[in-house]
Amino acid sequence: MKKFFVCIFLCFVVFFQAQLTSYTLVKAGYKNQNGNYASVGAELYLVSPKHHIWSFAANANVGNMNQKFLVIPELEVQYMFTGTDGKPHSENFHSAFYTIGIRGNQYYVEPKIGIVFLSLVEANIGYSLGLKEHDFTSFQGITFGLQFHIPTQIFGN
Repeated sequence: MKKFFVCIFLCFVVFFQAQLTSYTLVKAGYKNQNGNYASVGAELYLVSPKHHIWSFAANANVGNMNQKFLVIPELEVQYMFTGTDGKPHSENFHSAFYTIGIRGNQYYVEPKIGIVFLSLVEANIGYSLGLKEHDFTSFQGITFGLQFHIPTQIFGN
């Protein structure tokens, strides 16, 4: 059964790889989640022919809670869409994308929604659902953030 799922996954990857364009980005920003965090990470955009985007990111949230320095890793998946033919980081640089996503780690899962302006600046809001208690802070509750998506390849094909 395990081999079956691996085979299906490989077929899925090969099918989508032929139809998607990828962009790599560096992500930096601010996040409030029962405290203030600086967020930095790497991001991969997979852009469909209709210019809808799947974004996969790995972030590190860095902050100071109760006089303790915290680095909290985070994984994120989000779907970005627009009503126009806005291509990220290309000739249609003025597009706005709406986002729906989920991010999390061993302490929480956070569904979120947001908007990305100019394909570079993202504002988002979500609600964090605590999975496990942390020694210094709670991750349960409303979250919001502002991130900057810095492309490593500007105006690519």
